[in-house]
Amino acid sequence: MRAAVERTGRARALDIGCGRGEWLKLLAVENITAIGVDLNRIVVAENKAAGRDVRQADFRAFLPTEPEGTYAAVSAFHLVEHLVFEDLIALFDGARHALAPGGVLICETPNPRNVPMATNNFYIDPTHRNPVPAELLRFIAEVRGFADVEIVPSNPFPNWQPTQDDPQIAAFNDYFFGPQDYALIARK
Repeated sequence: MRAAVERTGRARALDIGCGRGEWLKLLAVENITAIGVDLNRIVVAENKAAGRDVRQADFRAFLPTEPEGTYAAVSAFHLVEHLVFEDLIALFDGARHALAPGGVLICETPNPRNVPMATNNFYIDPTHRNPVPAELLRFIAEVRGFADVEIVPSNPFPNWQPTQDDPQIAAFNDYFFGPQDYALIARK
């Protein structure tokens, strides 16, 4: 985040699907002005009561109305798995519009390479549509004009220790105990 602020000269961020505002809180600690957008009127009201700038809006309508190049970062934590493909494209296009040159898009989502996540845990949330493979998210980012696309695995099972002794055991351990989530980080 700090590098994006320095590259763009803007200490502003936008969090799409901000939920309870955990990311907005962290950004405030870093002195980064942040706006949240969420459809849920209850979490919007709770965020506003906590003094956060959160708007009840659909990102598809909100992003195109923002002045081009406004933000150092646009984030969407655990949102892309809820979207149909056309809305996923709209998210990337809208984020690219809203980002300043050098700004970053951050999307975190459940990791479908993790077997328990992809076959069971993912479906605990009935609003999840489908898992989104990292390769697909990377492809969309690149095709929609983002550069320096990086995939960062996160949230392995507690006490998981990767082993490299045997490639088959290492692959098995990664598929069953490895990262439950991943983040895409892409620069405009």
